[in-house]
Amino acid sequence: MIREHELRLVWQFQQLESTRLRTTDGRRVAVCCPGTPNMDGGPDFRNARIRIGETTFVGDVEVHIRSAEWVAHHHHLDSHYNRVVLHVVLVDDGTTTRTASRRAIPVVALRECVDTTLPAPPPLPSLQQLPTQGIEDLIKELAAVRIEKKILRLHERLREIIDEQRMVLGEPRSAYGMSSNEIPLPAREYSRQELISLEAWEQLEYEGIMEAMGYSKNRVPCARLARAIRLWMLRRFGLEDTSSTMALLFGAAGLLPPPRRLPDREIRSYVRGLSRRWAELRPAVRSMLLHEADWLFFRLRPANFPTARLASMCFLLPGLFASHGVHTLLMSSAGSPGFESSWMRSVRALFSFSPDEFWACHYSFARVRGRRGIRLGRDRILDIAANILIPAAILYSRLAQETTSLRWGVELLESLPPGPTNATLRLLTTRSGLGFVPNNALMYQGAMELGERLKT
Repeated sequence: MIREHELRLVWQFQQLESTRLRTTDGRRVAVCCPGTPNMDGGPDFRNARIRIGETTFVGDVEVHIRSAEWVAHHHHLDSHYNRVVLHVVLVDDGTTTRTASRRAIPVVALRECVDTTLPAPPPLPSLQQLPTQGIEDLIKELAAVRIEKKILRLHERLREIIDEQRMVLGEPRSAYGMSSNEIPLPAREYSRQELISLEAWEQLEYEGIMEAMGYSKNRVPCARLARAIRLWMLRRFGLEDTSSTMALLFGAAGLLPPPRRLPDREIRSYVRGLSRRWAELRPAVRSMLLHEADWLFFRLRPANFPTARLASMCFLLPGLFASHGVHTLLMSSAGSPGFESSWMRSVRALFSFSPDEFWACHYSFARVRGRRGIRLGRDRILDIAANILIPAAILYSRLAQETTSLRWGVELLESLPPGPTNATLRLLTTRSGLGFVPNNALMYQGAMELGERLKT
């Protein structure tokens, strides 16, 4: 009998006869993307793309040995599983799979189509046999690869944003390959003017910063929220109007609790004001809203709660976008020798803010008060600079000035301190036998890339 963690590997690496995949009610299943393995609470895979019959679904996937385990594990009562679009099992025992919202979930049984030869991780590079300089050169090469992957992801999303703007302007969907059941596909042709347009770029910057504000556990819902509540909508009601931006983001996120449930008078009054404003703004929001179950608070320090991060974003919006602060920074990133220190001072200035009286001593709408209130720490600002701002600045430079050099981006990363130690870096040490510790943000990027390759 195959074990569940082995079955998850089978699904992740698609070690199965895909042509035989069918739901238990007979519909053909095609796996466009099996999803990203989820190491936190909730479904086993996030953001899968599965075609069932004639419809493509984007959502989560849960894996069990038998279909009855869905109920045995109480997933039918847990709203964290409401986005599951496919229940993957080895054996179907006839148990119906439903979400907490009572939606039926298709089930696919893999017993007849599993290739029992489980995927083996690729051989590790002989790192111990490399001289110190060889290891550093390898990690620098991997850092460049990682930066290029980030740039590619940003470029793809930029084209999607342009496609979405075209749709708003009334161009036919067939012009850029989109059907009612599919995710928008990139358009074939983009003018230089479109690729460097301020509106598209600021939406891209806004989405990237919002995603980074989610940290590791809440990146996905933060990114979804940024697409649901676009920057143009926040501008419409005033970026300086923090009560409106907070009502829009918290309301669309599903994180505004009913005031009557709150025991503290101060919190109840604050939430009641936001709820009234959200009720006024709600008719203008036509996008799909999130649910409180989409957000994870488990094993997070209060300062990293999604409520604290969204509130921080509301106070940051005027400085980041009211006067195009982020975009101005990207356009002027490449500079003369020694520009790195002034660039980082500009970044820190952009991401400094003063919260209101409530958020100066709260991290959420719970009764717990904090001594320091919400703020962005040094590591979070460095993470945004290294993973969002520098790759975006390189991409903009390529599109606007038609230069392909990474040199100044590399110099910027070499001037920044490394990020915090995490599970990926610890894996690099244990699996490779190296005592390597990155001494700057560039080497950190390379070490992260090598560590992630060792995972597979």
